[in-house]
Amino acid sequence: MMDYRGYGKSSGRIDSQAQLHGDVDAAWQQIAARYQGLRKVVYGRSLGTALAARLAARIQPDLTILVSPYWSLTELARLHHPLLPVFLLRYPLMTHQDIERIESRVC
Repeated sequence: MMDYRGYGKSSGRIDSQAQLHGDVDAAWQQIAARYQGLRKVVYGRSLGTALAARLAARIQPDLTILVSPYWSLTELARLHHPLLPVFLLRYPLMTHQDIERIESRVC
C-alpha cells in the first residue's frame, strides 16, 4: 500500500495525473523484483481504482481488485455535482479505459 504525494504519511505535492501514474509505476518498480515468480494482485480503492486499473493493464496481474470503482472522475463529478464545469477537474482518471485492457480476473 502506498500513500500518494501529500496524502497520509507522504510529503510533496501532486501536479498532474501523469505524476500520479508515475508514482504508482515507481512504487511497483521498487517491489516487483521481490515478488518475481509469485502470484500478483493489484488492489485499488475509491480514487485509487483508476491508478490500480492502469497498473494492472500494464503488468497483467493474476487478480485485480477494485473497491468502489467509478467510470471516470469526470462522470462521477457530473453525477454528484452537475453544475460543476468539468474542465475544472485536474485529473479525469478514466478507469474505464484501462479496465478494458486487463486480461486477468477483475473483481
